[in-house]
Amino acid sequence: MGSSVDMSSFTSLLFAVALHKGFTSFSVGSALVAQESKVVFLVGVLIYACAAPTGVVAGVLLTSLTPGAFAAAAQCFAAGTLLAIGLLDMLLPAVSLEDVVQSRWNLSVAFLSATAMTMLAAWV
Repeated sequence: MGSSVDMSSFTSLLFAVALHKGFTSFSVGSALVAQESKVVFLVGVLIYACAAPTGVVAGVLLTSLTPGAFAAAAQCFAAGTLLAIGLLDMLLPAVSLEDVVQSRWNLSVAFLSATAMTMLAAWV
């Protein structure tokens, strides 16, 4: 994988990607099962199945065909997009509940998760 420098870091990245894909597959599948149309379900599954390989190919091409500064800017844009989606579409609704105790619990768990991921990133 792109940022791995040896076999142990490749294995760690592979495990992290596989774990992430497992959770996202469950989430996307749960959302798609609720669709009434089989066509919508199948198109959604097809789009989801093609998203990661398409992104990998695009990333490899972008990195190899463009100067370093442009590739770095594209990575920053992608990271910012992911951060915006995470904050606005996931965290904000989770902490904007009418139940104040649940909102505080959700915010605490989000903070602890971010802390754990930051420590893991610094460690790895």
